[in-house]
Amino acid sequence: MESSVNRSIALALFAVMLCLGLIGFLFFLKKVPWEEKLITQVLNGEFYSNRLNPSIENALGFLSRNTPFESRWQINQPPKKDYLNIYVLRTSLQDFDIRLPTGIQDLLRELRVHR
Repeated sequence: MESSVNRSIALALFAVMLCLGLIGFLFFLKKVPWEEKLITQVLNGEFYSNRLNPSIENALGFLSRNTPFESRWQINQPPKKDYLNIYVLRTSLQDFDIRLPTGIQDLLRELRVHR
């Protein structure tokens, strides 16, 4: 039972992170300045986490196999064109943290509503 719960939590976290990565990728393709600024603020403000990177790397390797993004993804790095750019936020972030960029505060509020 416990491993089933852990697996469900891991899958939910991965889904959220993958969505964030896809959003980051799409914004980078569109070259919309405020999204690029938001990513820079997240990276410079160290609002990201590398704790789950080995698990995410294994999942991305599996999911991107035989696709245009095979071996063309990165985690918590400045955006690269034609790459799947994944950004993993720290789980301890709160939407009311005034240090957070507004876009991240809005995203966290939205995620909290849908829990």
